Amino acid sequence: PGGSPVSSLSIIGGSIAGCLSALAFRSIGFEVSVFERSAASLTDRGAAVVIPQELFSRLKALDFVDADMPHLVHDAISFRAHRNGIDEDPLWSMPSDVVALRWGHLHQQLRKRVDDDCYLGGVSVDRILEADGGATLALNNGELVTSDLVVAADGIHSLGRAYVWGIHDPHYSGYILWRGLLDESLVGTPGAFRGIYWAPYNGGLAGAYFIAGGQGETDPGRRTLNWGIYDKMNLEELTAMVPEFSEANPTAYRLEEKGRARLMELAETRLPEALRQVAQDTARPFIQPIVDIVPERLTRGRTALVGDASAVLRPHSASGISKAVQNVLALSECVSQAGDLDAGLLQWERGQLETLGQLSRLSQSLGAGMVTDAPDWDLMAPQDMPRWWQSMASGKEWFMDETRKASDS
Repeated sequence: PGGSPVSSLSIIGGSIAGCLSALAFRSIGFEVSVFERSAASLTDRGAAVVIPQELFSRLKALDFVDADMPHLVHDAISFRAHRNGIDEDPLWSMPSDVVALRWGHLHQQLRKRVDDDCYLGGVSVDRILEADGGATLALNNGELVTSDLVVAADGIHSLGRAYVWGIHDPHYSGYILWRGLLDESLVGTPGAFRGIYWAPYNGGLAGAYFIAGGQGETDPGRRTLNWGIYDKMNLEELTAMVPEFSEANPTAYRLEEKGRARLMELAETRLPEALRQVAQDTARPFIQPIVDIVPERLTRGRTALVGDASAVLRPHSASGISKAVQNVLALSECVSQAGDLDAGLLQWERGQLETLGQLSRLSQSLGAGMVTDAPDWDLMAPQDMPRWWQSMASGKEWFMDETRKASDS
């Protein structure tokens, strides 16, 4: 305003957090440039996303996604155990207020709103350098790009985090997640998967919910089932099954023969029939080691971390994309309202460190209560479930606060 020069922003990473950053900062007058190392489209990355309805409505109100973007609303969570000779012994149900999306659909919605001339694919960042009144990116093509602000939205293997924190490896949690997608036409009993379905078993927790089909189909019969099975696995077992795994470089891995055999045995012996069939009929399941990265700091000079670059939370809290959206919108709001870039960054970091710290504690508490230190599910009765849930979530802020209150009552 008032004829002052337009501020510039360089964004490392063109995935969901990167595109969100571009849109949010463009809306407050920044000139933005996005540097994405992959030259290929990212729309086939990831699987499913769950966010609160309120946050989805905010994205629509900001015109970051189309009003008619394909999505499914899940208003209930149910727990059903395979035990005591009963295939699906109902344990508990509670309300929810979440929206399920395909990761690729969300990225596509954001990406199409970022102009091609400021989204540079096939360009990676080698180094971040301090600069007078800003920060400089050294690109793999030899160019140096200086801007007033750098946002590192480059995921779990973040160059930005290494610059802000120094060397910091993720911490393996002691369990993994078997994952897969299956077209509804191949699901034997689709009626079993109403809302968000959980099937606890001694040693882990399995679950599933529907998302839109690959082309955006939301009609019953044309959707896609997203499923996952948390399974306790010590580090020795994991490295024997996935020799390329290391805590310093966690990612998702395709299943080799040994991994598929373990998954099939688990499905056959521990899961209700509906989920057993889904796991057995999925052509390309994969394995995701669950790790933690708890935030220590989020800024260094004029560089800020958002999304998985800022923190990596266990999936139980369904906060991955919610975290990225909240990171980015809070950052743009603080910068805009402060009127001073450095003051805005300081204010944002203080607030986000508190928020991310408590979300990290929540996700670890849920991981312990649901997987690593879960109760004996053969002995759990429906009347025990609210107390179990409260023991994990009590005193921790979460977008599912209203769900928790309803369940406590």
